Amino acid sequence: MHVHIAPYPTRQQPAPIGQPSLDGEIYDDDLPPELFDEDEDREDLVTYIHIAEHVED
Repeated sequence: MHVHIAPYPTRQQPAPIGQPSLDGEIYDDDLPPELFDEDEDREDLVTYIHIAEHVED
């Protein structure tokens, strides 16, 4: 049985997030999505603040 090991990676690794791609441009698709959107999740934020205030009591 013969095993062939490539001396270099056979797949191109994705560019790190927020770093310029190979052509030097940064696109919105390269950036991570927002984890918390205050405008959309304001009701949840108010709930969490309310809970936090009572936990400290």
